[in-house]
Amino acid sequence: MANSAQSNKNQGKKQPQNQQVKKKPADGVNALSGNANWYVIPAIIFFTCFLLYGNSIKHDYVLDDDIYTRGNAYVKKGFSEVKNVFGKGSLYGFNGSNESNYRPLVLLDFMAEVQWFGLDPHVNHFFNVLFFALCCVLLYYLMCKIFKAYNKLIPLAVTMLFVFHPIHTEVVASIKSRDEILGLLFGVVSFYFIFLYAEKNKLREYIISVAAFFCSVLCKENSLTFIAIIPLLLYFFTSFDLKKIAIASLPYLGVVAICLWMRSNALSSVTFKDKMEVINNSLMAAKSGTDMLATEMVMMGKYVYMLFVPYPLSWDYSYNQIPNVSFANIKAIASVLVYMAMAVYVIRTIQQKSIHAFSILFYVITIFLSSNIIVKIGSSFAERLLFVPSLGLCMSLPLIFTSALKINPKNAVWQNKNLFYGLVGVVLVIYACILVPRNRDWADSLSLFKAGVIAAPNSARTHDALARELRSQAEQTQDPAQRSVLFAQSLNEFRKSVAIYNQSAEIYYNMGVTFYEAGMQDSAMNVYAKAIAIFPKYTMALNNMGVISFNAHKYDKAIPAFLGAYNADTSNMQALVNVGAAYQNSGDGPNAVKYYTMVLQKDPHNANAASNMSIMYVSSGMQYFDKKDFDNALQQFNLAVKYNPNNPNAYGNIGAVYQSKGDATDAIQYYQKALSIDPKNATFSQQLNALLQSKPR
Repeated sequence: MANSAQSNKNQGKKQPQNQQVKKKPADGVNALSGNANWYVIPAIIFFTCFLLYGNSIKHDYVLDDDIYTRGNAYVKKGFSEVKNVFGKGSLYGFNGSNESNYRPLVLLDFMAEVQWFGLDPHVNHFFNVLFFALCCVLLYYLMCKIFKAYNKLIPLAVTMLFVFHPIHTEVVASIKSRDEILGLLFGVVSFYFIFLYAEKNKLREYIISVAAFFCSVLCKENSLTFIAIIPLLLYFFTSFDLKKIAIASLPYLGVVAICLWMRSNALSSVTFKDKMEVINNSLMAAKSGTDMLATEMVMMGKYVYMLFVPYPLSWDYSYNQIPNVSFANIKAIASVLVYMAMAVYVIRTIQQKSIHAFSILFYVITIFLSSNIIVKIGSSFAERLLFVPSLGLCMSLPLIFTSALKINPKNAVWQNKNLFYGLVGVVLVIYACILVPRNRDWADSLSLFKAGVIAAPNSARTHDALARELRSQAEQTQDPAQRSVLFAQSLNEFRKSVAIYNQSAEIYYNMGVTFYEAGMQDSAMNVYAKAIAIFPKYTMALNNMGVISFNAHKYDKAIPAFLGAYNADTSNMQALVNVGAAYQNSGDGPNAVKYYTMVLQKDPHNANAASNMSIMYVSSGMQYFDKKDFDNALQQFNLAVKYNPNNPNAYGNIGAVYQSKGDATDAIQYYQKALSIDPKNATFSQQLNALLQSKPR
């Protein structure tokens, strides 16, 4: 009756006709929930990526960029070498190594850029930023699926935190790290379409997801960890039961098997054959397995720390930036406790399908293959290895903020939304203040390596890299004073490097090269000797010691050094040529012939050996000529021609023999042959003119 009375009461009032009533949004309503301008947010994300990283487009090649660009023989030829991209390891076209890395889609991508735009670092950098921007846009759509039940500000905040996080600078600014970007991009596509499959139950979406996962693994081996992420996504964010999740995951396992099969067929070794060097992976210097594990936990703790405090940033953290420790170290203990706390939290909340539990699992799973705990990789610690795992923090951080502000993140109306904006905004501004200047460090090798020794002063590798770059700068300058300053700076950095780690033959070798270029041969000999003491078969160091002794006319010291270089690498024909040259210059013709002959037997087309043999026979012929033994002289000069048909002295001296024997016709013929090769030879020209003038007309 009450309702009826109210109804009658309302009927007594005049109602407006055909009039639309505009409702004012309640304070705190999320303005991003509509679909009318669906492209606005993706466009903002896309252009923000270019705003933050656009200054990297004008950068040069640095660090390992040559692996996929100008240093890769296959990439430089464009699409003509596609078969080798899939049939060989990713390093094969760079250094002939056919082990460890198999990332064919990345090489194919760079081939396309070379085919269409040529070798250009600015083009490569542009595509790095472009692919990162596309990845972030797709990531936003994925976050909208993951946070479907949440306020639409949450997926946007997650994405923007990922866009702005400074730990990603290395990946976006380094052309070589295209593999990381493409690996995540295809991974995000795979994750997104598995959600669509869960919603629509259509085979097309499922096939796209599986195919994208396949592409992701062919971009970066670390994407294999996504095989564990996909079932977790289905468990945490869909209605699939465990049985359905297991069935849906089977094709992804098949993709893993196919990728591993392709990898094993293409590579001669799926891991590094050689012993891991301490200079690259400092864990190799651990005194025991327990100490190695303790140091690994310190590094794992540092990864967590750098997610929250990404400063300072360095391109290298190798020996001895993060020293080896035991479990008596407080950082090792603290790291163990942090990860134990994560594990306890996941165990306690996984059944409630907590976002934080998923974020922790995402982080731990995606960093696992790079952690060195199970499989040792070529780097003990690197910022690029946090590129994908950092998404775990980015997913949790907005929810941490809403919890701190007592906001229910699932509500459409937030009373404290301005505080949330402010908190996220402060974080983004801090990130940007670190990120943009850090981009500038990657402009070229010199700026990157200078920044490296500041951020990682205890790394032998950062000092070694800067030293080599300073030497390169010195070699390129024409100013003697500047050249001297740069060489001095280079040697100073080498000294810092060997003070940190004195067991690297390569560092000593490069230090020796710098001493040599600076004109300090005795010092070069000393450090070359140290390199050989560490690595007795260091061919280049042995060869350079031989060169220094040879130039000083100390042939008795040069010969053993050159022989040592040959014995260390029996394919090194130049070392044998150098042995012959040392004997030749010391006046020991028979031994010179012996070694030149050895070279020509192994390498019949060796121009150096043949040329030196020719010079030697010219010299021998001159000795006979001076004794007026013209027949033997002619024999020696003909041997000189045999070994080097383009030796003008051999032809000219044959002409001199015929002239001395009264055979003007043959003499003229050979003088003319000599002058056709060396028109400026005054001696042969005078003799020819004299014969032509005296010849009867």
